[in-house]
Amino acid sequence: MDRLAEIAREKQPELIIVDRMMGGRHENYVTPERKVPELAEIPKKVWESNIPIGDDWGYVPNDRFKSSQELLETFVDVVSKGGNLILGVGPKPDGTFTDEETKILQEIGNWLNIYGEGIYETRSQPKEWQNQWKLTYSKDQTIHYAFQSIRFTQEKIFLADIEADKHHVIKDLSTKKELEVYTEEDQIYILSSELEKPAIGLIGLEILKKPQG
Repeated sequence: MDRLAEIAREKQPELIIVDRMMGGRHENYVTPERKVPELAEIPKKVWESNIPIGDDWGYVPNDRFKSSQELLETFVDVVSKGGNLILGVGPKPDGTFTDEETKILQEIGNWLNIYGEGIYETRSQPKEWQNQWKLTYSKDQTIHYAFQSIRFTQEKIFLADIEADKHHVIKDLSTKKELEVYTEEDQIYILSSELEKPAIGLIGLEILKKPQG
């Protein structure tokens, strides 16, 4: 392997090597298989989770597909921890995808068209106390984003995992509408009725400090 890596990198200096089974000194990044690492397990190297859209990597008739909700929750979890997600989608023998796969991918794309600001070109915010909310922030660290799956039957959405207070503006990321922040026994919360209800029950918030003065 040492000689093979040396020859390969002589030919292509920007070559990326990953040994998905054993690891090693030539490896540039690691690939947790079919899982997202817990906060205490986040690799020190660059990493990406490899997760198929169904039970198998390739095309299997009558495969059981994960829902767009589950896949988006996984994706946001990965991004909030500083990783990348490879989503395995196996085409049929004729090169096309099933209608169900296509629908799932379209739903994910539609959600990203609305909430992608909090995903693309952001930085991770893995916190030891992070629980329900998944957090990212802009490259200049002036805007924080928070994502959580909610049921719109719940009236109050508590912001316990978010470092925000009366000195912050909290907006619905999908509409940029500023949200009223309420207090209950030293906990702050917003009302679900003030949020735009997404097609997939995964909401996004934008948090930034109020201007001085």
